[in-house]
Amino acid sequence: MKNLDQISAEELISALLMRFPDSFAEAGVKRGEIRQALADFDPESNELASSILETMRLLRLRAGQLKVSDLPTEVQEVNGDASQAPTEQLPPADVPEEMPQAADEVASEVTQPLPHKIPGRWTDRERLLYRDIIHLFELGDHGGAMASLERLFMLCPDATELSTFLGKNEATLLRLYRDQMGTMDRVTIPSRSRKPIRIPTPDADLMLKLIRMSDGHRPIRDFVKKAESPELHVLLTLSHLVRSGYLELA
Repeated sequence: MKNLDQISAEELISALLMRFPDSFAEAGVKRGEIRQALADFDPESNELASSILETMRLLRLRAGQLKVSDLPTEVQEVNGDASQAPTEQLPPADVPEEMPQAADEVASEVTQPLPHKIPGRWTDRERLLYRDIIHLFELGDHGGAMASLERLFMLCPDATELSTFLGKNEATLLRLYRDQMGTMDRVTIPSRSRKPIRIPTPDADLMLKLIRMSDGHRPIRDFVKKAESPELHVLLTLSHLVRSGYLELA
């Protein structure tokens, strides 16, 4: 069998023409077969299709992360021990859920209660995420570090260690999130394009406020004014809702 670079243009064109229908009737039959195959095909039940869709989603996410400007100031650690340990494997991602059809339904489905979770105390899961945040910032992967930071904020928003970290790095993190948003005049709308990932959190109040305000008319700067929370918390939560598939930036 010849390699592609060994086939002449004439041979390649002839091979392609042989696969075309000989008449309009045959073309109609082939078109009907293709339509039926597409109608019967379920990408979520096909391992290859699911992998391709997930790869495309990750590539789009990475493309957006690469647009974030370089981190001008080093992120400061809360304590020396956390960043010295090697990065360990995180728990598996949550299973995607069906996308609700209305904002109130989105708000009612957005969170998953954490059983036996003590608010304000870090578990091994939170410590692993914190280590990833430090390592990813050190590697220059600001987008990956921000994604881990958002997940940590969702899991334990009132932890003393996290509050200290956010306080020490507030100016740098605000600059990163404002750059990621592009402009504070952008608006958010409930997403209909992909299935969301349920967000584990013991405190969903801020997320629910932002989802209910996401009507496609209010700009992000209004969220900061009306959410009654620090700007960094608002931007962290908005970004995570977008990453998780609940909101879209317009």
